[in-house]
Amino acid sequence: MLIKRSAAVQFVFMFAVGLTILAGSYSYAAEGKTSIISKRNGLWSDPAIWDGIGDGTLPSSKIHGRVMIGGGPFVLDGVTVILDVDIDEDFEIRVYENSALVIPSGRTLKIGKFRPDRHSSMVRQTGGTVICTELRLDDKACQYLITGGSMSADALILDEGMLIIDDSKAAINSISIAGQFKAFPDTTTKFIANSSGITPIQCKDARLDTYYGSGYLIVDVRRYDYAKHGDLVLFSYTGTREGKYDGGSENPKPQVTIIGADADVVYDDAEKKIKLTNIRPVPFVKERPAMPENVPAEWLTYHLAHPGPGVGMPGDPNPAYYYKGRYHLHYIYKNRTGFVFAHVSSKDMVTWKWHRTVLAKPTTGHGMFSGTGFFTREGQPAMIYHGQGSDNNYIAFALDNNLDEWTKPIAVKPVDKSGKPVKVDMWDPDCWLMDDTYYAMSGGKPPLLMKSSNLKDWEYLDLLLHDDMGDIGVDKNEDVSC
Repeated sequence: MLIKRSAAVQFVFMFAVGLTILAGSYSYAAEGKTSIISKRNGLWSDPAIWDGIGDGTLPSSKIHGRVMIGGGPFVLDGVTVILDVDIDEDFEIRVYENSALVIPSGRTLKIGKFRPDRHSSMVRQTGGTVICTELRLDDKACQYLITGGSMSADALILDEGMLIIDDSKAAINSISIAGQFKAFPDTTTKFIANSSGITPIQCKDARLDTYYGSGYLIVDVRRYDYAKHGDLVLFSYTGTREGKYDGGSENPKPQVTIIGADADVVYDDAEKKIKLTNIRPVPFVKERPAMPENVPAEWLTYHLAHPGPGVGMPGDPNPAYYYKGRYHLHYIYKNRTGFVFAHVSSKDMVTWKWHRTVLAKPTTGHGMFSGTGFFTREGQPAMIYHGQGSDNNYIAFALDNNLDEWTKPIAVKPVDKSGKPVKVDMWDPDCWLMDDTYYAMSGGKPPLLMKSSNLKDWEYLDLLLHDDMGDIGVDKNEDVSC
């Protein structure tokens, strides 16, 4: 039966809703229960952050059918709530616009349905235990990030948004789904592995077969020692699998991205696993940066500008030389292999050209961080720099007049006068020639000084900034890096 409201009844209804909103409350009826809203940042156990119809204190399934983190017409900028008590209730939690719920180590959250539900909403599980009947991501800009602890649900459904399993610290214990894991189009599941592997998603059924194909899969294996451990299992299932991470006939573009290596995705229904196999290094291509044909109007292009924003944006300018009639400059940027040295040169320091990028991890064994260019006593261009990810500094020598080819880097390993290795904090270095002796300094706290006759054997001298210098205007522990 259709009931039509009169204008008067509709006015009374709208007036009542208006009073509710003005009063700062928001009502959601679920089987006779209401909702409660966190309206400000704070700890879950603090009654002052909560506002809603009920007992006026803390969320309780006896009174509340839904707990909202942010949301409603009163929380415009979002809130962050940190779980500081254990919860064992059957209410539903929804995280709304620009808001976050943080689950730290040592806490247990056991509830009914769990939904990051609106734009830029986030759940950050850094530890503890999460148990729910259904975890559902329900907006394209929402995230569930787990970096530690355990998570279990009867079902995990990605309607929209991103699920991030960041196991880079090997702190995730388990991810267990009693029923189905389902990924819809335009969703993303991202795994970040540690050196020995990753905690896989364990489920009964893996559903990747929607009409337009599944969502996207991203796997970061930069830390993973695949030479030692081999295949990397992402999912294991006890029931059935339907579909793959591809776009199907409606959306054939690639759906899988592997960061830090190349690999094959295998759907092994015999072992009931989805895994990466044949993990192998990314072929190194000596790329040459170049400006696009149609340069965006907001880009700075006067004299010298690296082509474009994003992960390729430039960092510190580093080894610079005037050699054989050309000015040469190296600077840090980041490409697919990691941090590298771009190389540009110019005759007049106005018009510049890019050389091929050759100083990168595939050729040096490490990333490229800040350092200095200098000339040897024979006039050969050389550079000293910090090897990113290696905890060491290195020296390399140019092999051609265009500075396009370099020797294999030599590690700087200082010893004391007795020949015993000196344990030092290596960071951004500098090197110079004075009175036929090479001196080098290394950033760090405190910075240190060393010398060498051949740029291979280094003797530790002392701290760079020592006490008998008096007042030099900076702290003696000044890092002096970059």
